[in-house]
Amino acid sequence: MTRGLADSPKALCPCGNPLPAFRFLGRVGGSVSNRLGDTLFIEEFGQALTDACARLGVPRDVAVRIRLQVVLVRSARWEEHDSLYWVLGVPEEDFTRHRDVLAALKEQFIEHWVGYHTYAGSRYAAYMRFGGGVVIDIAALPHAGRDKPKYKLSELVEATEGQSYREAFEAHLRDRLAARIYLGLEDRDGARDRATIRL
Repeated sequence: MTRGLADSPKALCPCGNPLPAFRFLGRVGGSVSNRLGDTLFIEEFGQALTDACARLGVPRDVAVRIRLQVVLVRSARWEEHDSLYWVLGVPEEDFTRHRDVLAALKEQFIEHWVGYHTYAGSRYAAYMRFGGGVVIDIAALPHAGRDKPKYKLSELVEATEGQSYREAFEAHLRDRLAARIYLGLEDRDGARDRATIRL
């Protein structure tokens, strides 16, 4: 699977624009783009979730029930970078039984995204950085049927003036998703019966 920023002169836009061109993998509809213009395809993150689950040994029956939302938070100041967050929705019983492996998945999931190494370094940090992930109750990410999500798979959240990336993400979880948080951004080893947001 090939994706990311193309650095060779042949990959530059035919119009002569010096910005790097992109190789797209996935559908543009429903996707969000960061400040650099890189489209973040939800299919790529879905594949990353599949790969991470396999690598970490998440039981297959648990893995197929995990729901994903990618949240790109944009600063109110144009000169600042975007921040990428991810939300994993799981049933309460799966979280109770597999808390440790789901905590590891929350931390390591993004490393399996094909664009990870592009933004993990300093070269493109001025455009996008990684904010972290949370694990929430699956009820906040409802489906109308098999593979028919009733929520946006990817969201662009614009922070207000003076609002941090984290505060904007927290507001999204609270106001848009009404999410019950199992593992917040700082949690590493799980939490029991968390009914309120704690990031």
